[in-house]
Amino acid sequence: MDSKRKTTNWESLNSDLLLHIFLRLEPLFLLSTIAFVCRPWGRLCFSRFLTKDGEKTLDLGGLRGGDWSRQVFPTEANGYVGKVGLMKLIRAVMDVYSCDDYGRVCDRDAGGGGVRVTTFRKMVLSFRFLEFVDAHLIYVAQRSIPDTFFRSPELRELSLPCRRGITHKGFSRAIRYWNEIEKMSIGPFIGPFTQNYDTYRIIEAAGICCKKLEVLILSGCFLNLQLSPEIAQNLKRVKLLRLERVHVGKVALKNILSKCKKLQKVEIWHCLALEGNESDFLVSCEIKKNEVEGVIKWSLVGDAEPHNLKNLLNILWQRSN
Repeated sequence: MDSKRKTTNWESLNSDLLLHIFLRLEPLFLLSTIAFVCRPWGRLCFSRFLTKDGEKTLDLGGLRGGDWSRQVFPTEANGYVGKVGLMKLIRAVMDVYSCDDYGRVCDRDAGGGGVRVTTFRKMVLSFRFLEFVDAHLIYVAQRSIPDTFFRSPELRELSLPCRRGITHKGFSRAIRYWNEIEKMSIGPFIGPFTQNYDTYRIIEAAGICCKKLEVLILSGCFLNLQLSPEIAQNLKRVKLLRLERVHVGKVALKNILSKCKKLQKVEIWHCLALEGNESDFLVSCEIKKNEVEGVIKWSLVGDAEPHNLKNLLNILWQRSN
């Protein structure tokens, strides 16, 4: 036997060749078996479904694949992936995308000591068959904080559904690790706290921890007289607010436009009017702030004429149908 012959392990195999082979395999086999062989193989498998932008974006929406996704992660009676199966997926993803420097691990006092961190800058945790609970969210947050010695990129963008399993307490604990977030999408809010105090506490926690937040997207909630002051008070630095499938109150929108001083633009998409007939859709539009001779005016994109706040709101509600 040639003593100089080099031994080859799984990790040293050519990545391009492996990827060419993996693309020919069924998704079920990739995500249930191949992804768990080693970290490099896991990266290649998950990169097909879950990551974008050179592994800077984690998007669980990539699991939309029909029956095979439910075979990999069996659903419960409510149609959602079970908590144990979801945690298995999360752990696997966080492990294979953890920092490559094995000798340097996070050693912080805030619950993240001893675990290697990931390098995602954007996370999209929205997927209709995945029901996140507080434990999932907190685990993901702890695995995405920067290493004290090996500086990994901070998370800048987060898209998070607020379903039954996520409480304001869990959100508050998780968001402490993500204080560099600049863009956040929250919702749809589904469950018993759709219209109750949890929604307000979530907004409050985001305002306390996310001092760099400039873009906020809200979906599937009620923008009423109770929620609008919370947004105006806690999210003062927001420059762009997008409302998607939101029940919008006229006075509530007025409060936000008048009190959010940094706000430059509001986008309204497929929203319902709270006042009057609740089946009335507000016209989808973009509202931009303009300063005319020292006076704040608002204009609809595509409409050259600026309006004062009262006239703008009247126009929006008159156009609802």
